[in-house]
Amino acid sequence: MASAAAFAMTAGCGGHGRSFVERADGICARREAAISALSQARTPAAFARLFERRARLAKLEASELQALEAPDGMEAAAGSLVDAIDGEIAAAERLRVASLIGDSESIQGALYQGRQALRRARGAAARLGLGICGHVANAASP
Repeated sequence: MASAAAFAMTAGCGGHGRSFVERADGICARREAAISALSQARTPAAFARLFERRARLAKLEASELQALEAPDGMEAAAGSLVDAIDGEIAAAERLRVASLIGDSESIQGALYQGRQALRRARGAAARLGLGICGHVANAASP
């Protein structure tokens, strides 16, 4: 397994001379920095705007990661990472809706789905040798 991680670290991506790992972790780091810069919501309207901004950032992250060319033999893990991020986004949307209608059972289900998606993202990121992606996301909150 160490050889797969080493290969991922050295595999070139595109014409930029940066490895897949550097580019993927750069994408994830930009998302985290953008999320950290957002102000906290204090009203329901502000919460809705915050959710939309965070969701857009998560969707952009997934799109940019999907556009990267994964090293040979690592395509499935890269696809799993993007799928897991999409799962986190879907769980967050279910959480938002359940919160709006006050459905505590659905809230718990969405939180569980978000935690499962985060677990999958962390596993895929580990298989790819990533240091940032999959390690900083919050379950059920894009």
